[in-house]
Amino acid sequence: MLKCCFIFWVADSARIKNLFHDQEKPHDKQ
Repeated sequence: MLKCCFIFWVADSARIKNLFHDQEKPHDKQ
């Protein structure tokens, strides 16, 4: 159970980081 929570937390952090990164300097992808 803890592992699942950890994975979810990591995924959430990565998604938030990606959002910030996209806002800072958008890539040339779609």
